[in-house]
Amino acid sequence: MPNRNFYQEIPVLQSFSDITELSNYQHLPDDWYVGISDVRGSTKAIEAGKYKDVNMLGASSIMGILNVAKPTIVPFVFGGDGATVCFPAYMLDAVKKAFIGTQKVAKESFNMDLRVGIVPIEAIKNGGHDVLVSRYQASKNYIQAVFNGGGLQYADSLIKDESLGDKYCLSAENIKAEVDFTGLECRWDQVPSKYDESVSLLIQVINKDETIRSSLYKQIIEKIDIIYDGEESYNPVNENLLELSLDKNDLLAETKTRQSGKSGWQQVWYLFFIRIQVIVGKILMSTGITLAGVHWGNYKKTVAANTDYKKFDDMLRQILSGTVAQRKQLEIYLEALHQQGDVIYGMHASPSVLMTCLVFERENQHMHFVDGSNGGYAMAAKTMKQQIANKVN
Repeated sequence: MPNRNFYQEIPVLQSFSDITELSNYQHLPDDWYVGISDVRGSTKAIEAGKYKDVNMLGASSIMGILNVAKPTIVPFVFGGDGATVCFPAYMLDAVKKAFIGTQKVAKESFNMDLRVGIVPIEAIKNGGHDVLVSRYQASKNYIQAVFNGGGLQYADSLIKDESLGDKYCLSAENIKAEVDFTGLECRWDQVPSKYDESVSLLIQVINKDETIRSSLYKQIIEKIDIIYDGEESYNPVNENLLELSLDKNDLLAETKTRQSGKSGWQQVWYLFFIRIQVIVGKILMSTGITLAGVHWGNYKKTVAANTDYKKFDDMLRQILSGTVAQRKQLEIYLEALHQQGDVIYGMHASPSVLMTCLVFERENQHMHFVDGSNGGYAMAAKTMKQQIANKVN
């Protein structure tokens, strides 16, 4: 009988640098799948100012599957303009329905094309890759999935390979849309950098030697900590700069997602309802009282701690709050590694970050996806793709 608690039983890593060691990972079981979502044309949408909508669709892909998986916990990673979620075989039909439901919302509420697909572990292994997974204690209340082995990137390439047709991509023609976004929220204002900017950073070590790869990732993580004065300094979400938003435009992405397919009046009512919640939240946080089991005076501090501003999924992804001088110092360091043929990387600076939130309960069980406010990871990926193209040419 398959072990439904496989992921939950993986030992938790306490130090972020431990994610560089392959011995700290376990193979995803052979009967599991990798589900991937990706906003087609996300760069153009972001350039048109729709970066919040793009982020919301990436987060929606995750929330829909997490609600299907309950009470089982499954590993996932948010990529800005898409997401990856791994899950066991018994969830396959329900995940397909959730993915198609999210795809439908993307089209009907945002006029965007969300590509969704599912790749079995067997296909990844047949392609000479593997999906290795571990768990990292990002904060007291937030355990984050980390991935290695090259399998996620290979699965992503299969989903995007037009020559494979619908072999791995899902189609709404033969799958019923059925999705639940309960817990998905987007109510914080953009969070300005404590310093000059917030940098969205992607780094992939391409050296083929496993030992060298591990050593380089560890060296890079340590160098980032030195340049940016440690994670307490560069965490882009500062509790003193966190503010809930009453702006209609800030709350519209959640409204359009949670109320997709409903009447205009229902959407207006939902927008009014969450504005009331925001006002109440502001009052509770300012007074610092404890109500309904939630210590509201600590809420912003918990939010800042439960963010995914640094993660690993076959590449290093980080959002760094810092100065222009720090970014330039980091870029000189990374460019030297790139010229040596060891890494490819992408960087994109933003004045602030935005958050999309998954809330399971208010006291501690909530997590917050962070991305640059003007495209972040998607724009950094554009730079990285150019480096890959230059390398091929």
